[in-house]
Amino acid sequence: MAGEPEDQNPRFFVAVHVGAGYHSSSNEKALRSAMKRACLAAASILRKGPGGCLDAVTAAVQVLEDDPSTNAGRGSNLTQDGHVECDASIMDGDSGAFGAVGAVPVVDQVFRMPSRLLPRWPRSK
Repeated sequence: MAGEPEDQNPRFFVAVHVGAGYHSSSNEKALRSAMKRACLAAASILRKGPGGCLDAVTAAVQVLEDDPSTNAGRGSNLTQDGHVECDASIMDGDSGAFGAVGAVPVVDQVFRMPSRLLPRWPRSK
């Protein structure tokens, strides 16, 4: 309500995963580091207050796709023909708007493509 102080400690929860399939136990430290950095990237946006959820998701996924130890983006599994093809989707839980792409070959930061298919949403500053 107008006139009420803004919550100085917004409550939120961030969880990520590093891709489907087998992950070697020798890669566990790198994967845990990637997940922690992704959660921290999202949390830094969410701490700014309400809104910005889609921006927080995008920040987390960017960390994961840029890390070659994950099964996403740069670290994707190869197709049967030895090529990288990525799928990505995003959904705004408030409006139900969503965007998705599939089998996208060799695109840097494929995670940004689905958000371009969404109607414009208010982005955090």
